[in-house]
Amino acid sequence: MTDSLTANQEAYQTLMNDINHAFMCLEETPFDDAPNICDGDMKLLDAAVKRFKTTVWENQLLD
Repeated sequence: MTDSLTANQEAYQTLMNDINHAFMCLEETPFDDAPNICDGDMKLLDAAVKRFKTTVWENQLLD
């Protein structure tokens, strides 16, 4: 088995990192004190998903 990732696996890892970064505040506070998710957080999520979808689409064009 190879240690290298496919382009789509790399895109997925980037998506997960972007999501974790956007919602990091939810992990840093106790459950009952977690802050609300704001519009800015949702925009970061939308941008991360759009970037992932575009990257996967482009990768599959190259196959």
